[in-house]
Amino acid sequence: MAIGYRVEDLRLESGERLPLLVNAVSGIPLWEPTLFVVTQLRATNREAR
Repeated sequence: MAIGYRVEDLRLESGERLPLLVNAVSGIPLWEPTLFVVTQLRATNREAR
């Protein structure tokens, strides 16, 4: 069985959207892509899309 992934948008209280790559079966966010988005893209005011 192949494991699928999906992107979910998390909307923060500030209105900022944070895309998360999650496991389609468990719904748990993947650590490495989330860490990259937060530390590399969000820190420089760039979008992940």
